[in-house]
Amino acid sequence: MTTVETLQSVLSEHAQKRVAFLLPTGTPVPLHFHITELGLVSKEFVDCGGVRRSSKACMLQTWVANDTEHVLYAEKLSAILSNAGSLGIQADDQVECEYKADHMNTFIIGSHSVNDKAVVFQLADKQTQCLSPDRCGLDENGNPLCG
Repeated sequence: MTTVETLQSVLSEHAQKRVAFLLPTGTPVPLHFHITELGLVSKEFVDCGGVRRSSKACMLQTWVANDTEHVLYAEKLSAILSNAGSLGIQADDQVECEYKADHMNTFIIGSHSVNDKAVVFQLADKQTQCLSPDRCGLDENGNPLCG
């Protein structure tokens, strides 16, 4: 999981490099993508055990246009991230990324690497799980508890 603080640190450290994203399959997002939104996404919900919960994340929305010469550098994304401080985004908030291929997907940023030309962020699938296994009669692996 990549936090806002980690993302900002990596971007600042490699300001003159391109930003690139790899999908969970290893397929790269086309390098001429845009970040069209950076926002705070919050969710209030009740889990399957009846427990009220909340979550929030910093969401980057990508968009691939026809302007194949477009390049996003780390310095520019860092500036966009800095401008979003008034939204209530916190340093320890998880960063997620929306990308549309066949349909809209939301990924987490799992890790990053740096090469000669780019900072490459590896996107990872979000996972679901039971948040109240004790109330649902499940162990920590999701197996039914036998009484």
